[in-house]
Amino acid sequence: MNYPPEFPDHLKPAALLAVMKADRRFPRQNQAKKRIKQAIFELCEIACTAAEKGEWPVHFALEGIEDFLHILCVDDPANHSDVTDPAFERFADPIKSEVWASKEWIGYVERLAEVGRATKIPTKAEPHPVTMTKKDAVLKILEEKGMTRSRWATLAGVDPSVVYDYLEGTSNPRADSRKALAEVIGLEPSELFPISKTQESPKKPKNPLKNQTQTKKPPILSQRLPKQ
Repeated sequence: MNYPPEFPDHLKPAALLAVMKADRRFPRQNQAKKRIKQAIFELCEIACTAAEKGEWPVHFALEGIEDFLHILCVDDPANHSDVTDPAFERFADPIKSEVWASKEWIGYVERLAEVGRATKIPTKAEPHPVTMTKKDAVLKILEEKGMTRSRWATLAGVDPSVVYDYLEGTSNPRADSRKALAEVIGLEPSELFPISKTQESPKKPKNPLKNQTQTKKPPILSQRLPKQ
């Protein structure tokens, strides 16, 4: 099972158990909606409790419950399509819409909003353009557009894991995925993925005196001794 970014490790067994219980209660292919709804509401409870206890930052928890919903739709046994296939949208969109409109979902979002209001978040200085990391820059753009990482991936037609791995620096997307992700947020692929690691650290210029020092022969012994 995949997990949202920054999801606490000690909560992963409980999250996995919630999904397994839903699978066991609603095992048939035609029960996908019931299966996903039970799992997501249990995962929302885990997320809200973690945020209330300070175990998961509220902004990650709010984005995380949406990520969980997308992950459940992707991994559900009734889904036989890739996220880039229009058939996936036909399967997932009605389920997501029903979940988002439910009183349970709204209640969990209100709980997280209350945690956010009660949490005093220190003002974070804006990163200097020179020192801003790739992840900082992308997350700032997504925040300005009101877009989560999973939503960015969906609009670009790629699996959310592609976005997560890219932002964590563990892998780079293929050329077609880079192009799609860049277009969604109004950038050129070269702006989103500017340089490779090998290009980030240019070689230092050679010291012209170094070779001279190494190749210059030391004076013979008679030249170093003082004249008598």
